[in-house]
Amino acid sequence: LVRCPGLMVVSRCPDKETRLLAELVTFADRFSADVEIASPDTVLLDLSGTRRKHFNGMECLPDSEVEVSHALADTPDLAHFAVLEPRTRGRFISTREIGMLPLSLLGRIGGDAGFLPQLQLLGLQTLGDFCRLPKQGLTERYGARAGYWHDLVSGKIHRLLKLHRPPESFLQAMEFDDPVHSGEALVFVCNRMLHVLASRLAARHVAAGTLKVRLTLIEGFLNREIHLPE
Repeated sequence: LVRCPGLMVVSRCPDKETRLLAELVTFADRFSADVEIASPDTVLLDLSGTRRKHFNGMECLPDSEVEVSHALADTPDLAHFAVLEPRTRGRFISTREIGMLPLSLLGRIGGDAGFLPQLQLLGLQTLGDFCRLPKQGLTERYGARAGYWHDLVSGKIHRLLKLHRPPESFLQAMEFDDPVHSGEALVFVCNRMLHVLASRLAARHVAAGTLKVRLTLIEGFLNREIHLPE
């Protein structure tokens, strides 16, 4: 503190991190029902059947204004590599572009990368340097795990996602800080909630037959049940 009087230490808050991850998963659920939790702050989505343009302009989570970064690639792990590097965020990344990323990313996406310090001692700096090494020689010297990483970085491994399946619920709720007196504000919020609901239904290839609406008034409640046309 004497050397750095402006230093501020921020402690982690597990409860807030858990809530943030839940919000991130809920947000990802709007685009695809196939979601994998890769780390406490990263999720992987299968977008093979969706339109990628929906991600244009995505900058923050709607409810918490937390900044969101995204990247697209042919395989889940290549997308994970790309989203960790600022230079490759916000667009589709080819396998060739993955090669320019730093070798240190191997130690950030999990798994056993104990051979990484030895590779750095050899002068390797990028994932491309790693891919240019012969796979057989890597496997013989550093074990089968090194060969697996070689295939993964080269885009030869296209694994299935480890799907996260939360309890099925299509409930949407909004609590106002102050009472709402105009229909315009209520319609705006309901429109936003219906878009979320429609996206989640479409991602699961199901349709809703009944829509239940409940308004909490200053005195009492107002309940309506809307039967949607076929």
